Amino acid sequence: MYQGVHNVDSKADIPGEAPRETPEIPRRLPRGTHGLDPSLVAASQRTRLLEATGRAVAEKGYAAATIDDIVRGAGVSKKTFYEHFSDKLDCFLAAYEAASDELLAHVRAAQEAAAGGDAQEVPAGGDAQDVPGGGDARDAAGDGDTTQPSTTLKGSDPSRVATTLKGSDPWLADPWLARTRAGIHAYLRWLAAEPALARVFLIEVAAAGPVALERRERLRDRYAERMRELQVANSVPDEIFHAVVAGADDLVVRRLREGGDLLELEPILLYLQVSLLAGPEVAAELA
Repeated sequence: MYQGVHNVDSKADIPGEAPRETPEIPRRLPRGTHGLDPSLVAASQRTRLLEATGRAVAEKGYAAATIDDIVRGAGVSKKTFYEHFSDKLDCFLAAYEAASDELLAHVRAAQEAAAGGDAQEVPAGGDAQDVPGGGDARDAAGDGDTTQPSTTLKGSDPSRVATTLKGSDPWLADPWLARTRAGIHAYLRWLAAEPALARVFLIEVAAAGPVALERRERLRDRYAERMRELQVANSVPDEIFHAVVAGADDLVVRRLREGGDLLELEPILLYLQVSLLAGPEVAAELA
């Protein structure tokens, strides 16, 4: 978190990509005169304070965690703390937003990589035979030809693209489905890497008060907007995207409280998102 503290690099969920080497902000500064760039020193101090905030809140809860706990965990003085933040809430919000930005970037990278396949698309209502290897309406009905049909996701606007199925795997056929699955997998894997810190930013955020809850709503808005960006047909009301985000958030929080395996939620979150955005029939076919 904040700089790959999860040890989950954004390329680790991307097929064919090796985890990248990222430049490290030093966790501890050398004693005495070190000649380090002042900006690197400040970045080190800030990163350690953000990490220490997450650890302190994970251990004690937001209400009980103190600035003394944070500076002790970061190995800095109170003077240094106040050079970066005005109070505990300010530091917690900075940690929350840093973690949120990292997670969203991780999800976005996985989604974009998943869409890099060679599925071919034609406008809905177009002729599948215009696509190399495409069939006609009789193929779609299953009449005696092995050529795979052109299909449009159920429950979507007529303007939604139709995709030529590749083999029998729908994930290879539709970029939207591939991105959806990849995003959910990356999201859960990132949280599962540090469940204690996941609890901090999904559960303890409520204890930080109304400003923190407003930040959480803004984060949810960003996820909802990302879903809309990926939706080919824009006929789904905004409220549905927000419902998907809120529903997923609730399921993850419940699993964190229970101490269960977050990765087990992947098929459930996938069903939820596909069902609401593409239709329950499509979700059932993928189950």
